[in-house]
Amino acid sequence: MLELVPDVNIQGHFRSLEMLIRTTEWAYYWHELGCVTRSFADLGLTRDAQDNVIWEALRARDAILITANRNQDGPNSLGSMIARKDSVSAMPVLTISNPNKISRSKEYALHVIDSLFEHLVDIELRRGTGRLYIP
Repeated sequence: MLELVPDVNIQGHFRSLEMLIRTTEWAYYWHELGCVTRSFADLGLTRDAQDNVIWEALRARDAILITANRNQDGPNSLGSMIARKDSVSAMPVLTISNPNKISRSKEYALHVIDSLFEHLVDIELRRGTGRLYIP
């Protein structure tokens, strides 16, 4: 099972992607890979949880964060956590470059889905890579 955790600022965007996935040929791959969407609450996190707390919760669940805006500002930021605590076994953080474009362009949304699945299909090879970008 692959647990995907959309960050609080892109939950709506990710729901739109998930609806597209379920109505296209990607639904087969979603099911075959055992993809499941989890919320911060599912991981015992609050919406305003600090990045370091989020990182530890993700590592404990072997879950994948889908985000758009986590940075490297300060010692507890997600970028700092990746730099300091990433290991060869850690799932990557997937960062969507332009989440607002998802709702404006179906073509872009499908491009994001293609890129997402490129990473998910080979997720075991991407462990320890830190952050990966989706167009």
